[in-house]
Amino acid sequence: MKNILFLSLVAVSFSACELTVETDLPDYEKQMVVHCYPSQETFSTTVSTTVGLLENKNPELLEDANVELYENDQLILSLSGNTAMPMDQALTNGQKYTLKVTHPDFEAMEATQVMPNQVPVKKAVYKMNSGVDDFGDQVDVLQISIDDPAGEENYYEFGLFIQQDPNFPDAINYLYPAENNSLGVSVIYSDLLIANDQLFDGQSYTISAKFNSYYHNDTEKYILMWRNITKERYLYLKSVTAHVYASDDPFAEPVGLFSNFDQGLGVFALYNEATYDVEK
Repeated sequence: MKNILFLSLVAVSFSACELTVETDLPDYEKQMVVHCYPSQETFSTTVSTTVGLLENKNPELLEDANVELYENDQLILSLSGNTAMPMDQALTNGQKYTLKVTHPDFEAMEATQVMPNQVPVKKAVYKMNSGVDDFGDQVDVLQISIDDPAGEENYYEFGLFIQQDPNFPDAINYLYPAENNSLGVSVIYSDLLIANDQLFDGQSYTISAKFNSYYHNDTEKYILMWRNITKERYLYLKSVTAHVYASDDPFAEPVGLFSNFDQGLGVFALYNEATYDVEK
């Protein structure tokens, strides 16, 4: 009986210690958000607004925003916001490109990128059941051999596709990488993979990436999608992935998304892309 009385007094004590704090939240200022990821041959951009923490609505698309793309200081493209289209003029490796976005309700935004040079794949080989994951289960391994240029930071993004029936060349399926991958290789939220040359700058190197094993046949064909990407695209993909993982973890700290515009928020990032047949 004494124990029950003691616990009751403790409970009452804690319930009586509630403290209400009134505070003024800072004024929310809506900002323009731009996402633009041109390749050498295609141009796509999305222009929208931020949404306040307490607002229960989707971002507002700014169709009347003006988007301009400059090669060095020469205007090569001008269009409205939220557009996807083929490029009339292919972007050039090694050239500087600046994206300028304006809207009457927001400050002008600007970001600059240099189109990365292509680092070609010398050889790509897919080896079935040749590795193990963190749980000791067998996985397949994709080996990508390159000559990494010396003295510069290089960033790579890649994915693997399979054509299982040569009679249906357009029926291509995506292969999913193992979640915890090889040293120096990261799986991003879209189930593609990224890597940088921090471990192998200037070397002839073979990147190894693990993929989940599944049923194989003799007629299937493997296709490597290989991208040389800017540092800004690499950092953005890393931040988005960290943000997605943190949103599913109630104990994780919030993760801010990478942005490289001088005003507002968003990312302007470039990449070039090539595809390669994969040996098996």
